[in-house]
Amino acid sequence: MLRATNSSIRRVWQLLFNFKKNDGLPLLFLLLIFLPLANQVFQFVQPYPLDEKRRLAEKPVFDSRHPFAYAQSYEDYYNDHFTFRTRLVYWNSLLTYKVFRASARDNVVIGKKDWLFLGNVNPYTDEIDYYRNLRPFTMDELQYWRVLLEQRRNWLKRRGIHYIFTIAPNKSTIYPEFMPKAVVKIASRSRQDQLIDYLKKNSTLTVLDLRPALLAAKKDKLVYHKTDSHWNDLGGYVAYSEIIKNLGRYYGVVQPRPFDRYQITKTGPVSGDLSSLLSLPDIFWENQWQLESKTPLQARVLPADYPEQRNRFVTISVHTCASGALPAALMVHDSFAHQMKQFLSEDFSKIVYVWDWSLGFYEKIIKKENIKIVIDEMVEYSLLARFPSNPRKLRR
Repeated sequence: MLRATNSSIRRVWQLLFNFKKNDGLPLLFLLLIFLPLANQVFQFVQPYPLDEKRRLAEKPVFDSRHPFAYAQSYEDYYNDHFTFRTRLVYWNSLLTYKVFRASARDNVVIGKKDWLFLGNVNPYTDEIDYYRNLRPFTMDELQYWRVLLEQRRNWLKRRGIHYIFTIAPNKSTIYPEFMPKAVVKIASRSRQDQLIDYLKKNSTLTVLDLRPALLAAKKDKLVYHKTDSHWNDLGGYVAYSEIIKNLGRYYGVVQPRPFDRYQITKTGPVSGDLSSLLSLPDIFWENQWQLESKTPLQARVLPADYPEQRNRFVTISVHTCASGALPAALMVHDSFAHQMKQFLSEDFSKIVYVWDWSLGFYEKIIKKENIKIVIDEMVEYSLLARFPSNPRKLRR
């Protein structure tokens, strides 16, 4: 890709030199003006395939009653679709990295040894501000979290249901040594530190802290992707093991499936979600390590039909396993749970997964499926801006 780009640049300079020599600059100027329009018709330059992790603006339909709104919508559409846009985005990212060894995008930070970290994606996702501990919890916010979690725990406990709340650590929490020098912490304690300490002093509820196990595992295994914001299969296995160990205190003989039942396979080259956000998947890639069971997996996926799934921000799947030793469970989660599912699903007779970033409470599913275990999982940086809420029934 880079060789092709350099060759194209040389040809352009040769063309410019010849035009200048023959006083052809006015013609060149006209060609440049009409080039985008001609490309829209003939498509002789194909767009660069970018995966921007967002929905591009759609072409609006003109409404004479709202001409100004149409103009704004059309501007948004044009800004997302003008000719050569994706090529220019790629070249800008490439030039910024090659010249300054920096990111051209706020949503990705380039760390040491080309490790990529999530940056400022939106008001709900800002791992860098979280890492720097710029905004510690207030006492009111800590009180809110205590009440929210206790209400869930108490409502479930009255019905004989075990509750686990766990936090998937940020990549920068487990691998701070690869963060760029320019990103400096202004306080020593993170929001997760604050929440765990507060609950220890003011509640009988505990957070399942995955950090110690992941920090121990990283000494001889890579547990997060280098070019992706998530943990890999090895990190997912560590998190799964901690959940099962927690349940083992209540369900006796259950233990995590031994690590030696899986074989590690190398795949690649693969580019993670951060490579795509940076628009440089051909520059930032890695060989990834996957865990595959040495014996056929027993869990099966059933069709899911719940009213809650009509919400386009919620995805529900149901896994059953005839050999699962644990009773029916519900796991409300974000994208970090995906690397745990192949392990968790083998240990439960049934487990309902609800992918819901808002970490909602699903009373109807709990009752319908006779759920005995509820697991809430959220990524650490969500503590910065996401405050789940409980239905009124739980607040009594």
